[in-house]
Amino acid sequence: MKKMLAFAIFALILLPLSSCSKDAQKEAENEAKTEIESTDKNIDNLTDYMEKEVKVTSEMLKYYEDSLKNHPDIRAEFEKWLTTREYETENPIRVEGYTAKDISELAPFEPGIGVYTFMISLREEPEYALAYIKKNYPKE
Repeated sequence: MKKMLAFAIFALILLPLSSCSKDAQKEAENEAKTEIESTDKNIDNLTDYMEKEVKVTSEMLKYYEDSLKNHPDIRAEFEKWLTTREYETENPIRVEGYTAKDISELAPFEPGIGVYTFMISLREEPEYALAYIKKNYPKE
C-alpha cells in the first residue's frame, strides 16, 4: 500500500502537468524558482523544506519521512540536494537506470521531494514506475 502511495503521489503531481505545453511547464518551473528565491526562511532539513516550500500536511510529512527512512541512500542524496539544490553527478544513486537528475530532467517542474519519491517508486514498484515514464515521457 505504501509503495503505491508513493507512486500515486508522484503521479498526482505530474498528471495535470504532463499534458501542459512546454511554455506552461517552463512558466511553472520559473514560478517555483521565484518562490524559493523569494523566501527569507532558512531551509535546514526535510521538515523545513516540506513545511516552508512544499507546504504539506503533518501527515504527509510523516509519510515522506517514513519513506525516506526505508531508503537511507536515497535520503542521504536528497539531504545533500536540500543543501546544494543540485543533483548528484559524481556518484549518483541509479535505480532502474535512472538517477535523480534524470528524473528531474524528465519532469523539470517537479519539486525535489517528488524526484526522490519517484526514485523510491522505481525501487519498490519498478514495473509501474517504468510504465509511467514510458507512457508520459517517450523518447524523441
